[in-house]
Amino acid sequence: MPTREVIVLIPGFMCDQRVFAPQLAAFSQQYTVVVADITGSDSIEALAESGDFEGALELINEIRLRRNIEEATIEPSKVAYENFILEERARELVGEGKYWFDLIRIGQRDNCSRKEIVIENLVLNASAAEASGLRVKFQDPNSWYLPINKTELQNNTKLVQNPYYL
Repeated sequence: MPTREVIVLIPGFMCDQRVFAPQLAAFSQQYTVVVADITGSDSIEALAESGDFEGALELINEIRLRRNIEEATIEPSKVAYENFILEERARELVGEGKYWFDLIRIGQRDNCSRKEIVIENLVLNASAAEASGLRVKFQDPNSWYLPINKTELQNNTKLVQNPYYL
């Protein structure tokens, strides 16, 4: 029996083996399909967050090398790695609606210490006249989320309205 080609699916921050189920089912007939295990402290983001910049850069460049992309050089700091990961995921997942969730995750981290990155993205297309008012509004991280519909709140008393809209 000839050797089957291997397809390796690499989980992102929000996709894992459960999300890949349709691909696994479709490709398993022809290929050996593997979902890479980059959970826990082995993920690039987790390594960078823990201060293991060397390990994170090694994984990044391992992936880039396999794709014939030049090696990355990243300043050894959490902020530099967060920015690199945001930019890389924005390119990788363009049009898939993941960037907003990445921004929120980064913006909320460490007691919202990086909320400016969320705010700047929110006011990116605003006119100069609107931008200053929006910057003030978006200082409250609760303003980054929409309110829960009044009917939903009435139908489910366990739901709690976003405090920004009270």
